[in-house]
Amino acid sequence: MVYSSTGNGFTVFGLSPETQYTISSFEYNGLSGGKNYRTIGYPYTSFTTQAAEPTAAASDLMFTQVTNSSITVNFTRGNGARRIVTAKLASTNTHTPSDFSVYTANSVFGSGSQIGTTGAYVVYNGTGNYVTVTGLTAQTTYAFSVFEYNGTTTITTNYLISSYLTGAQQTQRLDPNIEATTLNVNAISTNSATANWTSGSGSNRVVAVRAGRLQTALSFDGTNDFVNVPHNAAHVSLPLTV
Repeated sequence: MVYSSTGNGFTVFGLSPETQYTISSFEYNGLSGGKNYRTIGYPYTSFTTQAAEPTAAASDLMFTQVTNSSITVNFTRGNGARRIVTAKLASTNTHTPSDFSVYTANSVFGSGSQIGTTGAYVVYNGTGNYVTVTGLTAQTTYAFSVFEYNGTTTITTNYLISSYLTGAQQTQRLDPNIEATTLNVNAISTNSATANWTSGSGSNRVVAVRAGRLQTALSFDGTNDFVNVPHNAAHVSLPLTV
């Protein structure tokens, strides 16, 4: 028994988090030693307390496998049983989730639940420590935040929002879709040659030169194997020094 008086409301303390309880109310007349209780038709109901709030946020945010359309977000877990990761097309992401809310995650940006109408979308909801987010736009900055929480239902969820992990990362540029063509070498002397070509669709390009073999990839073991060429240049003079 937690209450006995003449009122019609009472707050009970000392309950355990994320635990189901049943509460009943019985009418009675009389004093101690002579009470007469009505034990039929009495009201009762069950309720579950909210989960405990985590006390340690996620840490060590790191972005890997960055492409022009995806980013892998890595982190060290806090002490929540679960966590959500949100992503926003912006340089900052300070929008926090609400207690008693369950968010649906989708790693395709813009497809998961949104935190209110803030543009911050849930891209991960689970127990792990990384997520690869896809559906991103090239050469665009996205901000990510990680929130620890306990509980699994709209009755029990409790998010740690006073401390959370956040950071931003830009996607890569688009890959060129047209390669350079018509490569010619002329004006060859004892220690130099001039190369000319028709530029492709890249904003910049590199030229590789090495004695004795045909270059087929940008993977070299020398220190002077390639040079940067301004994107608007159609030719460059290359010393044949290796």
